[in-house]
Amino acid sequence: MSDSYYTSTSTNDVIMMSLFEYLGEAAGSDLGRAVCQAAMLKGVEMTTHEVTTKTYVGKIMRYPKSFLEEYFKQNPV
Repeated sequence: MSDSYYTSTSTNDVIMMSLFEYLGEAAGSDLGRAVCQAAMLKGVEMTTHEVTTKTYVGKIMRYPKSFLEEYFKQNPV
């Protein structure tokens, strides 16, 4: 398991987090798509990161923590 999967990154004081990091559990593809679409509509900066875990190998999206806070305040899970 990649340690960086569980470590959010910070660029220019913007904390970037995956949905897993933010929620503390796997978000699933439907929620992932919805968050990604909302971020694209708002012009939010997103980054990708390659991960390898016991259950998932591939790319994940990372979003600014402030965007995720705003998104889930308006769209609770």
